[in-house]
Amino acid sequence: MHATTGRPLLPGEPGAPGPGRRAIVLTRTLPLGPGRLWTYLATPDGLEEWIGTYEGDPTSGQVRFRMTAEGPEADWTPLHINVCRPEALLDVAFAIGDDRWDIGLALDGDDDGTELHFSHCSDDVAGLAEVGAGWEFYLDRLDAVTSGAPVEDLDFGDYDVLVAAYDRLLDGMTVR
Repeated sequence: MHATTGRPLLPGEPGAPGPGRRAIVLTRTLPLGPGRLWTYLATPDGLEEWIGTYEGDPTSGQVRFRMTAEGPEADWTPLHINVCRPEALLDVAFAIGDDRWDIGLALDGDDDGTELHFSHCSDDVAGLAEVGAGWEFYLDRLDAVTSGAPVEDLDFGDYDVLVAAYDRLLDGMTVR
């Protein structure tokens, strides 16, 4: 995250993904102010409505996270909290297999709505197409929850077309 603005860093910027890493940056404008949106991003009950939950004390800098939207058998994953500035910025890291995922959430808004900048930085460049489509799905679930639409109407299978679109975007990109 950019130290001054809190927005996700883009490849090539100082502090951006290092050699062999790539980032996906997605933006959503949501109908809640930063304070109300924060509850969906940083509390177990709020997260449960669209993606998962956590257990543990976030002030310790580490919690266990589980993507409950993946089903009842989803594994708990240790999640390290790098930066937490309530209602403004959340930067976390966790591992999926041998791949380290760095996730950033930067909020910019007022009571009328908030722009959410979501970034995912990964070592697994080859897997970013599927990951990107997955985050589109989850951010659409967040949008549904915050706007009162039924989350159940969203089907991950409908996002398969995005995998091909991400593949085309990522094809030919050189990895530094």
